[in-house]
Amino acid sequence: VFPHTRLTLYGPKALHSHMVPTVDADDFYK
Repeated sequence: VFPHTRLTLYGPKALHSHMVPTVDADDFYK
């Protein structure tokens, strides 16, 4: 999932996924 999509789907929370590894972010949102 691209950062742009994260911002669209999760809004402000997506900013956190931007600061952490993609694997951790994906695991966090699943």
